[in-house]
Amino acid sequence: MSQYQLFVSFPQKSKFFFSSILGITLLSLLFTLIIVLTFTSALNQLITQKQISEIKNRFY
Repeated sequence: MSQYQLFVSFPQKSKFFFSSILGITLLSLLFTLIIVLTFTSALNQLITQKQISEIKNRFY
């Protein structure tokens, strides 16, 4: 067994950590926002189509 030890110091460890995950976090938030907006749009279109169908069926 060796009597020597190696100590590594990261003085700005938290800054490095946050800068390394910032890009991935922003992309994840962007894609989540896109998915939510797409789902909301599809749901609104579905509700609109249902209302149009109900109005159309009233005239027959």
